[in-house]
Amino acid sequence: MSKRFFIGTLTIAGAMSFSMCSDDPWTETEKDEFITDCMKDADDRSYCNCYLQEMMDSYPQAEDAKALSFEQAVEISEKCE
Repeated sequence: MSKRFFIGTLTIAGAMSFSMCSDDPWTETEKDEFITDCMKDADDRSYCNCYLQEMMDSYPQAEDAKALSFEQAVEISEKCE
């Protein structure tokens, strides 16, 4: 299992912890938090930007990403390898 898969799951949980409403799209704050958390562990801006974009494409509302399973996180993150 890749370190990135684990990081992705933790990043999602951290970035989504302060989402306000399930009908709101990703805010700039949520995007920034996602990238910041990802960069702490992955130290690869290209990967983190890709992962964020894939996440937003798959889950247009940030709140929906909270329910993401580990398997779903792996599937999304594999697109950025």
